[in-house]
Amino acid sequence: MRSNLLVCLVPTCQKALAVGGLVCMSYVASARRGRHCTTSAMIFAMHQIQVITIVHHAMDSEWFRAYLADLARYQYLIASVTSEVGVGGEMRTSRCAVEADADGRVFKLIKDATTISCGAQADDLLVSARKGLQASGNDQVLVLVRKTDYTLEKKGVWNSMGMRGTCSPPFLMTSRGEMNQVMTVPFSDMAAQTVVPVSHLLWAHTWTGNVTAAANKAAAFVRGQARANPGAVPPTALRLAELSSMLQRLRTSIGDCLTEYEFLRSSGVEGAENCRLWDMPSRSII
Repeated sequence: MRSNLLVCLVPTCQKALAVGGLVCMSYVASARRGRHCTTSAMIFAMHQIQVITIVHHAMDSEWFRAYLADLARYQYLIASVTSEVGVGGEMRTSRCAVEADADGRVFKLIKDATTISCGAQADDLLVSARKGLQASGNDQVLVLVRKTDYTLEKKGVWNSMGMRGTCSPPFLMTSRGEMNQVMTVPFSDMAAQTVVPVSHLLWAHTWTGNVTAAANKAAAFVRGQARANPGAVPPTALRLAELSSMLQRLRTSIGDCLTEYEFLRSSGVEGAENCRLWDMPSRSII
């Protein structure tokens, strides 16, 4: 995992991503990881969501530019902390808040998270929270807390059913840091323009890789039937042909959505959330 792939979305300069960065990373997530280990593919994808969020929305910050340079050097793993007790699974609502000191230089943040995927293994955390103690529940920001900034108190066991094959127990996170670790762009903008679309794209690529592995096993089984009975078409051959056609349509649909998203990004970030992927029926992408 830590063979420079964790930083494949870090800009090669301070102005823009390397050409095709998201395409290459998505390919790796599906073709290289999703086919062999869905767990590592999902961890890889979720880490990249955090990286690209920083790249898209915090490059005007000297602190975050320096952080990305360290990320490229040391291959940190970043986990997301958006879930929280008491909000009913709504990512766009927070109860916890960034509590700044009297000088406005240092913050304290405590979050009771229902899950943190690979939280115990992560180096750093990207945490959603209310902008301040007086902010409303949907007036949110993202905060990057470093390994030395936080402690995690495990509050339960991990139920693997439905949690994407990642180790995602609940934690009480307590952190302190400097206010320049708080991203200034509203989380609502980051969620619409980057977090949600990139999450769907990378997860779709990961699931496609998983399905591809299953299809390869099915093809091997059909070939074995054909060799055992030369001259006869196996009864499973028709179903394999249907599966191959469906898988190709899936790849084409996801590829089109990825191309459209990158076009919208290059045309102006305001339109990125309008990618037609979000209007596709769920059966088309999973």
